[in-house]
Amino acid sequence: MVKQKGERVWTAPIVATVEHLGELLEDSGLDFVVGYKDAKNPAAEAQIAKETAQRQPSPSSATIPAAGGDTTAAQIKKYESFVNDRLRVDLQNTLDARDKVYETISEYLKLRNQIELLQTQNLTSLKTMMDVGCEFFMQATIPRLDQITVKIGLDVHVVLTLPEGLMFIARKEQALVKVADRYTSRAADLKAQIKMVLGAIEALLEVG
Repeated sequence: MVKQKGERVWTAPIVATVEHLGELLEDSGLDFVVGYKDAKNPAAEAQIAKETAQRQPSPSSATIPAAGGDTTAAQIKKYESFVNDRLRVDLQNTLDARDKVYETISEYLKLRNQIELLQTQNLTSLKTMMDVGCEFFMQATIPRLDQITVKIGLDVHVVLTLPEGLMFIARKEQALVKVADRYTSRAADLKAQIKMVLGAIEALLEVG
């Protein structure tokens, strides 16, 4: 923050950038600029215009590197590096993230099956084996089966009745499926980009 001599107003000489947020802004439609709250400051207004003109929106996907002026061999090497070091890595990370979502969905489906089993058999208590660590199991008794503790996210656990648990699982499953679908769409886009770049490489090889 900068305070001009003899004035009581502070100004911020830096416009915050949002490039580090990547696709988040595109998905949410949000954008913002921090600083220059004093609209009467001509220098601030000029700087805002300059910074705004320089800022470019974050691409929704990786941009194919320009290869103009390079030899054919250099262009091929540049494209191969882009595919192997960027696109394939992004694709693998996307698929790994989707697999984690599927694993979470699977855990919630197991919980749903257990709740439905408890409701069907009308059990009031249950004896089971509990893992107390390092794959060491001990006998345990669950005295009440009318309530369960469910992890709802961010390491927050809530005590729910069995019907409430089923309702929560249904909503959670729908939300997780949407997340998995976004990862699937992202993976399809990356595969298309990889195919396009490989096609460009083949074209360069034919020319060479």
